[in-house]
Amino acid sequence: MSLYMRALGASRQGRISLATLAAIALWGVLRILGLDAWWVQAPLALMCLIVAVPLAIALVRGFATRTVGADLLGLMAMITAALLGEWLVAAVIALMVSGGEALEAAASARASAVLDALARRSPTLAHLRL
Repeated sequence: MSLYMRALGASRQGRISLATLAAIALWGVLRILGLDAWWVQAPLALMCLIVAVPLAIALVRGFATRTVGADLLGLMAMITAALLGEWLVAAVIALMVSGGEALEAAASARASAVLDALARRSPTLAHLRL
């Protein structure tokens, strides 16, 4: 198993991404079976809330320090899709936001591991030639 896959399952955002993907798959299966009740949308709405609430809190904290990134656009798109009743679109955006954060965490973990390996291989003894 690659480092990215381990990091995806190990991080909170990675687990949220996998759960969002599972909710989208469940929605697809229920739609293929011909179900179109309100509760078919519930897993998508739940995953959107799980992603949007911490994202909104982080953005409010970012406003205080004037560090707002592209997550604002993702949150706005998620809210707009939810207001229009397009829960699949909102869930896909939630998957992109949480997946991006999970991949960022995985890349950071890999970079740290590589830098640690490089530091372990650094020489501890030097010979001086005269």
